[in-house]
Amino acid sequence: MKPPFGQNDIHDELLRAGLTDDEADHAFKFTQIWCGRQLLAGLGVRFSPDYFWFNRAGVVVNQGQFETEPFYKAAQQVIETDFGRSSALSHLALSSADVHAVNELLNRGSQPSDLVTSPACLFTEMPTEAGRASAERFMVAHMQSLRPGSPKKPWWRFW
Repeated sequence: MKPPFGQNDIHDELLRAGLTDDEADHAFKFTQIWCGRQLLAGLGVRFSPDYFWFNRAGVVVNQGQFETEPFYKAAQQVIETDFGRSSALSHLALSSADVHAVNELLNRGSQPSDLVTSPACLFTEMPTEAGRASAERFMVAHMQSLRPGSPKKPWWRFW
C-alpha cells in the first residue's frame, strides 16, 4: 500500500504555502514529533520536553522546549481535532523517532509507564558520519549529566 504522502510532498506543499526552506523543514519535523506523541498518548510514556538542533557537524546550534516552540504549538492547534480521523496523520506519526523508539522498547518487554524519552535530536541538514557521532557523544554526556551514575549506553541507543 502506497503511503498517503511523503516528506518531500509535505515539504513542497509548505513551500507553496509561502514558508522558507528552513521553516518548511521545522514545520515538518515538529509536526511529525507532535503526531508521534499524540499516537502514543495515553500509554503512560513520559516525553522529554526538550529538543536540540545540531548542524551537520554535530554541533548544537539551537535548543528549546516543545511547549514554547511555535511550529510544535501550531501543529498541535491546527491538527489536534483531526488527528484520530486522518490516515495521513497516522502515517506521519508512525514515522516519528519517538514511535520507533517506544515500539522497539515495548517489543523488548518494557512497560510503557516505565519509559522516559530523551530530548529530541534534530539536524538542520543531513549530518556527516562525524557529525552524527558528535551529536551522539553530546547526548550521552547530556543524559549522564541529568542522572549521575547512569549506564554508559543510554536506553535510546539501539546499537
